[in-house]
Amino acid sequence: MNNKNKDIGIFIATILVISVFLAVGAPATTAEKVDLFLLVDGSNSITPENYSLQLEGYADAISDSSVIPQTGTISVCVIMFGYWPPDYTNVEVPLTTITNQTDADSIAQTILSMPQPKDHTPMADAFTLANSTLTDYIASGITRPDARQIIDIATDGRPNKVRGVLGTPYQAAVDATYEARDDAVTRGYFDEVNVLGVDVIDEVNSPAQPYNRDFLHNLTYPQPWWNESGFYMEATNYTDFQSKIKEKIKREVHVIPANVTIKPETLNLASKGEFTVFITLPEVYNIINISTVVCEGAPAVKGMSAGNNKYIVKFDREDLRENLPTGDEILMTVTGKVFYNEGYADFECSDTIRVLNEG
Repeated sequence: MNNKNKDIGIFIATILVISVFLAVGAPATTAEKVDLFLLVDGSNSITPENYSLQLEGYADAISDSSVIPQTGTISVCVIMFGYWPPDYTNVEVPLTTITNQTDADSIAQTILSMPQPKDHTPMADAFTLANSTLTDYIASGITRPDARQIIDIATDGRPNKVRGVLGTPYQAAVDATYEARDDAVTRGYFDEVNVLGVDVIDEVNSPAQPYNRDFLHNLTYPQPWWNESGFYMEATNYTDFQSKIKEKIKREVHVIPANVTIKPETLNLASKGEFTVFITLPEVYNIINISTVVCEGAPAVKGMSAGNNKYIVKFDREDLRENLPTGDEILMTVTGKVFYNEGYADFECSDTIRVLNEG
């Protein structure tokens, strides 16, 4: 049984009053705590050029506040696997809570400076080290067991190395990795394992089963691999990795990719009055905390549900940030929080409109 002892609450929205505007109340004061363990593949199957692209992708994702909110709710630990024996793995970045841009940039710079180990792929050791490291952090009070603890692993295929075994014992490496994964989620504290396959090759006559893509599908937890949590994604190559790792981390920390339309399509900053934002959330998220919604510095003044995960939110154009640019194609970003899993998850969406400043 997993070591966690969480009370899992279920939000059941039975009635939404959609005809009355919601008053703006106090800002949200609670948020879901997430510990994100990034398991980085440094094995010799990745070329130096692709390894650099991989590090740049991780660094860019972590330093981007639209990917990882800098609110103190997300902590990141980075573990490298692919070292030569007897080390095999190493904690490159200890669990670090991101509260501002300086924190994020510091982690990013450390990632960019990590040398490539260039040995085999001892994936089981990566899971074992993540498990023992998180257990130590909880025991010492660095983090808490009721946070969401996630293993995020990106790799180009299966493991081929087991500690203490000579050569490349493919089947033993696969079996050991599954066992280490099981230890991390059933006897340890981890809640989910999410996998990004990169440049995955379909091969025949494999020396062990399952091979590459099937192995990566089976590595996710919980199963099946197309879950909202416990999911598999794929990047066609390491150039594609840079956008895919951002998408993956956003899913993991619940930065929700909502859709938005802003009206009017031409906004004159010299005029007074309100403008309107129409927000559509993914199906599993259906209650916005209106008090948290902001558009380019302007807080929401009122909002209403329109049903089917759609919201209509009003803003005062005089509240927009002073340095908002003008032009025919200005990207306007809306952020906020939705109720999720006994706390709040962040959403972000953008629309392009024309912005004028003509009196």
